[in-house]
Amino acid sequence: MNRKRKSEPQNRYIRPLMVGTITAVIVTAVVILISALFFVIRDMPKTAAMPIALVASGLGSFVGAVAGARTMREQGIIIGSLIGFTMFAITLMVSLFASEGPLTAFTLLKFIVMTLSGALGGILGVNSAAKRKMI
Repeated sequence: MNRKRKSEPQNRYIRPLMVGTITAVIVTAVVILISALFFVIRDMPKTAAMPIALVASGLGSFVGAVAGARTMREQGIIIGSLIGFTMFAITLMVSLFASEGPLTAFTLLKFIVMTLSGALGGILGVNSAAKRKMI
């Protein structure tokens, strides 16, 4: 009785979400490692760490959302926002386990930046995939 239709997959968001999140984690890790290298090589102030982490998180969410939206080829703003939110949830859990500190205004700022950059990356990913598809 429970027949699955081939035209309608059960959850079409799973694969693009996984591709985008894995890509976002890798990009974020690479940007943070490169930033850490600059901190070691040059005498940079410790106050620059938080903005650099914010930029790395936003960039990772953006690139991951582009990858996820290209995989899905539609609904870029939704999949991009989901990828940005997933990245925020991952970084929030890691930071809560690592520092055990309270949530701050920076946490809200990180949520906004990661979700919006994910949404923008999703829009760009769908639009660039559509142009490439037509050629």
